[in-house]
Amino acid sequence: MRARFDRVKLPSASFVRASLQDASFIGALAPKSDFTEAELAGANFQGADLRGAVFQSAILRRADLRLADFDTAVLVDANLEGAKLGGAEMATAVLDGVKLAGTRYSVDDLKKSRNRSKLFDHDA
Repeated sequence: MRARFDRVKLPSASFVRASLQDASFIGALAPKSDFTEAELAGANFQGADLRGAVFQSAILRRADLRLADFDTAVLVDANLEGAKLGGAEMATAVLDGVKLAGTRYSVDDLKKSRNRSKLFDHDA
């Protein structure tokens, strides 16, 4: 059985080092929550409010992050390989060292993020 946090209010919640593979956070309100080093492979964060959340070194492989709001979120060294990012708001997210292999995303959206020089070799 997977954990379900759909449309739950979780402001400033701590999920540090939590094991939440395939968990569902659809439409969750989790601003400023801490997911540092959490195992979130296959998790669904569609439409979630994750403004200011911390995902440092979190595992988000194959996660569904479509339409989630990552404004000012910190995803330093996070693994987003194979994640779905369509429509996710990441313009002010910190993405240093993020792993994006096999990820579906808009280069234009990610180029707006902070510290983008570590994501791209050059501006197109």
